[in-house]
Amino acid sequence: MNKPRGADKFRIQPLPEPPPFRPPSQSLPLRPPLPEFLPPIGGPSFGMQRFRRCLNRVSEISLRGGGRIWFYPTAIRNQNLIGFRWQQFDWVRSSIPLFRIRSIDCF
Repeated sequence: MNKPRGADKFRIQPLPEPPPFRPPSQSLPLRPPLPEFLPPIGGPSFGMQRFRRCLNRVSEISLRGGGRIWFYPTAIRNQNLIGFRWQQFDWVRSSIPLFRIRSIDCF
């Protein structure tokens, strides 16, 4: 049976393996490892406070369109969340436009 084109586009994909440590440029105390489970996508929250509470903390971000990523936000500038994104086996400097973020959960 053929699936309609784009059917997988909106399915939530599992996150890659959790990052084992903080970005190397951050000299913060070590924290316990990330949980072994993926929390459910959080309900809507509004305002900049939802982003500020997760600054300098490992966070799981659900993007509009179904993507989920590990992110370590360090700043909010010009409607962008600035920080480090976990890609395969390393932290990579990155920014995400705030309008693309569906939910954010920090640990």
